[in-house]
Amino acid sequence: MRAKKRPNFVWRRLAGRFSGCSLTIGRRTHYIPRSGDAQSPPSLAVRLPLIVRIAAMAYSRALPAALLFHSMGDPAMSEIRDRAAQILSEIPPYPRQLRSDDLPRPNLYNKMTGGLKHETMTDSWSKGKNLTGCNAFVGWYGSRLGSAAYLGGFPLKEMLSSIGMERAWIDSTPDNRPQYGDILRHTAFHVDVALDFDGDVLYRAAAGQGGKAAGADVLCRVRGNGAYDWRSLQGWIDLDLYFGDTFVSPPWLVGWWKVAWQGDVYYYYFDEGRQAFWTQSRVTAGSPPPTSANDSGSVEFDNGYNITIVWNATGTKEKLGRAASWEPKRGTKPSMKGTCNGAAGLTAVKL
Repeated sequence: MRAKKRPNFVWRRLAGRFSGCSLTIGRRTHYIPRSGDAQSPPSLAVRLPLIVRIAAMAYSRALPAALLFHSMGDPAMSEIRDRAAQILSEIPPYPRQLRSDDLPRPNLYNKMTGGLKHETMTDSWSKGKNLTGCNAFVGWYGSRLGSAAYLGGFPLKEMLSSIGMERAWIDSTPDNRPQYGDILRHTAFHVDVALDFDGDVLYRAAAGQGGKAAGADVLCRVRGNGAYDWRSLQGWIDLDLYFGDTFVSPPWLVGWWKVAWQGDVYYYYFDEGRQAFWTQSRVTAGSPPPTSANDSGSVEFDNGYNITIVWNATGTKEKLGRAASWEPKRGTKPSMKGTCNGAAGLTAVKL
């Protein structure tokens, strides 16, 4: 009796440590369900080899090369994909759902679709339209990652071309697959976010899973109906190519800004490495990055359009935010306003 229970005990310990991960050993990938997943654990025939193999790899310290963990904090994932995992962790485990009519309101569905209201969709349905949160969810997700451009539309490839980011688009072919956090454009009119593969089955994070017939829209983790078919996707936005290999300053921020504070004018330069520099020497939009500056500081982001600068020499803390509705269009420039050490009146316009 004890011999039969021992593998189950070891498996529970393993599942507790690596829940929600896909373990790829050789050519096979096994999904360890999260607590609350309505999914049976792998059979004993699968569990025993996994336990033995993981123990052997841990002993030889060969885990990073042989075992891939696609989950929050995965050392094999880039920083931007780890951030994606943090953002998406608010979606409950499969098959639980977030509904637009959940109480109390505003609810988590409302938050993760950028403020889309249940009543806005029901009004649309009453007029014969089919509004759901599929675009709004992906747009919110892109903003949380730090994108200035709206990533929730259908013409993603064209949008990337319009802002000079063609390199971030990946056409779907038989020889490639999306990675965790990539933004997917389906062959049908739908966009959502890739999670991970369970063998050949793709898990996604998606809104638009309800509608008029359901009485509400649904945001949830979606399990593919069968083996992954590359033809079901036009392509996707590769997060590493869009944001860089690490989480860097978003494109809308990088460059020179004219900043006004209490009647004085300053010029700030933000680089891609989340660093800021200021000078009072007049510059233009085409001026090179500063070789010397009055001070430098670190830049932190709390979402796609709010930043905090902490200046190194003085310790001054400045908070600036741009309008969430601003999109890169010809003839328009991003602007920000905020506070300096808590005092309002700080303004900035990109040169």
